[in-house]
Amino acid sequence: MNKFTKTIPINGIGVHVDLTAYKPIVEHPKFVRLGRIQQIPFGQTLYEGCVHTRREHSIGCFYLTERICKHIQKEYGTLTDEDINDLKISALLHDLGHAPFSHVVENAFSGFSHDKKILRFIEEIGEEIEKCHGRAEIVQSILSRQSALHYIISSILGADKLDYVQRDLYHCGLGQVPQFEKLLDSLVFKNDKYGVLPTQDAGNALVSFLKAWWDAHRQIYLHKEVEKPRAMFQKALLYEFDPEDIEEISEWDDFELIARLRSSEDKRVKKLMNYLENNKYYKEIAVLKLDEYEQYEDSDVPVFTLTTSEMKKMKSTEYTRSKEKELARELNIPEESIIITNSQDIERLNPEKKAVNFINHEPEEASKIYPDFFSYLKEEMNRHFAVRLLVEPERADELKSKLEGENIKKLLI
Repeated sequence: MNKFTKTIPINGIGVHVDLTAYKPIVEHPKFVRLGRIQQIPFGQTLYEGCVHTRREHSIGCFYLTERICKHIQKEYGTLTDEDINDLKISALLHDLGHAPFSHVVENAFSGFSHDKKILRFIEEIGEEIEKCHGRAEIVQSILSRQSALHYIISSILGADKLDYVQRDLYHCGLGQVPQFEKLLDSLVFKNDKYGVLPTQDAGNALVSFLKAWWDAHRQIYLHKEVEKPRAMFQKALLYEFDPEDIEEISEWDDFELIARLRSSEDKRVKKLMNYLENNKYYKEIAVLKLDEYEQYEDSDVPVFTLTTSEMKKMKSTEYTRSKEKELARELNIPEESIIITNSQDIERLNPEKKAVNFINHEPEEASKIYPDFFSYLKEEMNRHFAVRLLVEPERADELKSKLEGENIKKLLI
């Protein structure tokens, strides 16, 4: 059999990934589709090189899974060759259930789960799994998080996160993850627990990675210049589709979804898509920040403070959408002219919800070993949470003047 390889960057360095034994999966239409779904939709509005795909990421996840597993097998003997093969297949398949535009679409419609979608796809791709000598039932248990093996792919130090953090930073020109190789060589899996060695070097590598993980969110995913077009696109989606349509469009790729929105007969969708395709984004006219963090907002618009209870209320997308309608009526302007963003999904970044274990004789959570650093990460989440009132460009000056002297916060809370 001719060798089948793909070359991709890993932490900024090109590597050749041998996929010969997995060609049936890599050439399956559902995997090929991942090459038509961007990893970070709208990331290119801020970083021109940010156009990499879910396919590249999946191959990177496969490479890191193999790298981690071989290290664990050599050092600890806790993984069999069959385990490693099933984990590598799972790594290739782990993003198969993503909708076009990934989390942008999935977050627009509550109740959608790309993890559940993967499990349905496994039945369709079962023949290819068998050709790759995989055990479909084990792959399913890994992807459904029923097997402890899933930690090697989907935990805070799993191959999925290890790949996308270094890959996204690289494609955005934001550098590499320090001590990345050291971290890979410090990973342990035994007694169904996954974590890092209890050494100073391993601890330093862990902290370096967690900082890079947060930096990626701060500089890319939560950046307001990425958030604006993302929120505009989601508003267009909600005008064009009913919630039950998510099952249909989840089978599409980015190009098919764009084509549908471009051909929409809804004037509101046409307006939003025209703005997006001409790089004209809604402008912010007010920002709300958690009390004591408003001084960190680099903005030339009014900044108001939120209490903790008010912040919790504003984290609800259903709440902000209802406020968009109220505010539009109050200002007597079309509803599509206003968008309220709320640092979507920031809470899922809370490291305290994703235990990182130090493995010795007994596992111990890293948050207990590095409480100051984990407190820093939690504070950073609060520091960067922001509610932004965005309006269409042509109305920005009018609405700024209209709201001048008024407490915009009263209109939003």
